[in-house]
Amino acid sequence: MPISPIMSSVAVSDSSAPAARLRIFEAEGLSKTYDGGRIQALQGVDLIIHEGEFVAILGPSGCGKSTLLNLIGTLEKPCAGMFLYRGRAVNDSFDGQAYRAHDLGFVFQAFHLLPTFSVIENVQMPMFETNWTAKERYQRANELLRSVGLTERLNGFPTQLSGGERQRVAVARSLANRPSVLLADEPTGNLDSISAADVMSLIIRIHREQRITILLVTHDPAVASRASREIRMKDGKIISDSGGMIGLARPHFSEEDPQ
Repeated sequence: MPISPIMSSVAVSDSSAPAARLRIFEAEGLSKTYDGGRIQALQGVDLIIHEGEFVAILGPSGCGKSTLLNLIGTLEKPCAGMFLYRGRAVNDSFDGQAYRAHDLGFVFQAFHLLPTFSVIENVQMPMFETNWTAKERYQRANELLRSVGLTERLNGFPTQLSGGERQRVAVARSLANRPSVLLADEPTGNLDSISAADVMSLIIRIHREQRITILLVTHDPAVASRASREIRMKDGKIISDSGGMIGLARPHFSEEDPQ
């Protein structure tokens, strides 16, 4: 089935425009430990992500890449360090729930679809955070599912879908609230090679058509190579960055930045 263009939630702009280089995420010295400090998941990570970038975070299992994504998504809190979203400190006064509901879209390796709800109902779930009517939610979900080539699966259930189809539903759901950032944690990890290639092509198309900021975590170098920027991690640290930050620059935080 042909896949329709993804509906734009972020206006496509000229890449030469100043807004294309706005800093959307800034981090300095991010650290995260578990088990009373015995497990060091992140060790002093410095990072800058510009609006509209497609960044792959690559590394082996246990290197800290998913932990970093969880901190960016405010699913976890850092033990130390500073983190800004669009210039605002992400701290105890930051409204993480509103941030996740309106600014972020999530795609997970395990899909996280609700098995007792239909495909179109699953895509509507994030929209209950809005004041949209039932008709508006249905129309939005219908259009998103059409855009990922699943028109004939609207009333089916996740257990009736292939792995690749489930992940396409998850991608459609991640776009439901028109987020400006897509966080994808091993989105191809549970898929065969053909389905993985299809999902990656879909994510690349979303980036191209919407200029949405995408951070994608993967252990697969072939998947990471399809992003426009590649960050490599090992033992809780960033060891290389094709964006050129390592050894060149650190995020700047003034003493007046809110804690």
